[in-house]
Amino acid sequence: MASSIVKKKKATHRGRNEGSVYQRKDGKWMGQVQIGFKPDGSRKFITKSGKTKQEITNWLAETRNDILKNTFIEPSTLTLEEWLWNWMTTYKMKQVSASTYTRYLYFMNIHIVPHIGKMKLSDLRTIHLQRLYNQLQDSGMSYSSLKHLHAIFNQSLDVAVRDNLISKNYATYTVRNKPRRSPEVPVLTKDEQHILINNLPFNPIGVLIRTALGTGARLGELLGLSWKDIDFENNIIHIRNGVIRENLFTADDKKVDTYQIVLGPLKTHKSKRDIPINDITASLLRKYKLQQRSFLRNKNLVPTLVFPNDYNELWEPRDARAQYGRVLRDIGLPYIKFHALRHTFATRIMEANVHPKVAQELLGHSTVTITMDTYSHVMPEQKKEAMERIKGIV
Repeated sequence: MASSIVKKKKATHRGRNEGSVYQRKDGKWMGQVQIGFKPDGSRKFITKSGKTKQEITNWLAETRNDILKNTFIEPSTLTLEEWLWNWMTTYKMKQVSASTYTRYLYFMNIHIVPHIGKMKLSDLRTIHLQRLYNQLQDSGMSYSSLKHLHAIFNQSLDVAVRDNLISKNYATYTVRNKPRRSPEVPVLTKDEQHILINNLPFNPIGVLIRTALGTGARLGELLGLSWKDIDFENNIIHIRNGVIRENLFTADDKKVDTYQIVLGPLKTHKSKRDIPINDITASLLRKYKLQQRSFLRNKNLVPTLVFPNDYNELWEPRDARAQYGRVLRDIGLPYIKFHALRHTFATRIMEANVHPKVAQELLGHSTVTITMDTYSHVMPEQKKEAMERIKGIV
């Protein structure tokens, strides 16, 4: 009689928090790892299911690592505020610009944390987000701001779903009211523009204003100009970068600590452009370059920037706007934002029947649609002219 041989199972040893991986009968893979102890002293586990063994193995390794580093947060106790801060500092801090991150901080500290930040992430539902959206819109939040707020929820909850913290991204089920028709952008009338030009002082702020009216460039773009960016031989200004206010954050990345004025990237790829200037603007800039040192505190310095402050450093946009406001007041014109000078330039060229595509290139808009949507209010006369041209053939 043949003897039966019983193979012993190979002894295995699993250390504390190593976890286990196994496959269920339905084909799904399961992972389980100990995350601590219950009040009665028994061990406490967390589990996760997935389609592949590799997915669960990776999750198990990450979870064990978090437990060892004391950074693991049990999903059931995680609040929305805790998750959003984790998402911002881990996933977004290094991926977005300082200005974008500052906008995230504003929404977090003003609109999210005070309203629904303390609720558990696992308890969050569409109705909570919808009520918040409705409340903020009723209190006057613009559609654009609401879109930014929604983007924070939508992106962060997508990651939470991916990390198996919640089962659904409930932000995707919300609705937002369509924006009301935007008011026409403010511009100087032709008479106001003539009054302003004829009464501008010949100093840095006066030349800055005149250059803005003659180019349609943004304030930051003008303050970032170097003399090497101006081709006087061909009367062309090369827009290559701009002055921006860059916020610096606290150690926990949850507040703005301070800021610095730096040369930074332009608003869009299309913002990098060449702007032809007329003889009047070119002549003004030549004259200003010859006398520029007289406006500096240290007359021995040689400026490389076209529009530095009086210390020959980058001119802070906020200070330039303040001086611009005083110029308007001294001349007796009603206050209108500095950015309105750009709108005024755009309005004048559209009134002169400049092709929208050319206008787009001069203004540095990313698409011609933006140009048309922004300045469609100045097109009635062009529409009338078009109809007159075809009246004999229709």
